[in-house]
Amino acid sequence: MKIVCACGAWIFDGTDRLPHKAHFIPDQAWDALAETLEAEVVDALVDGTRSREAAYMKVRTLLNAASRSMYQCRSCRRLYVEDALRQNRTFEPVDPQKSRGLLTR
Repeated sequence: MKIVCACGAWIFDGTDRLPHKAHFIPDQAWDALAETLEAEVVDALVDGTRSREAAYMKVRTLLNAASRSMYQCRSCRRLYVEDALRQNRTFEPVDPQKSRGLLTR
């Protein structure tokens, strides 16, 4: 994916472990995700109804469904956050210098 920032810079999402990208899970979805992981992954592994490989795939599927993406422009520090419809919403920092690297470790 490519996003053209309002400042004109490009934000690319073409690989993993990007320092300008994050995933977030809305708090309203957190408990349901945890319960589903327990039931469909942990319990299924314990009782033998799901293989390890199938469990790994289920975890990724559930995380991808529950999470949304967030990107930060490295030039102007704007945030692009996906809403519930997976549309990007833009947020400008009050102080761009203090907002540097928000999505890095």
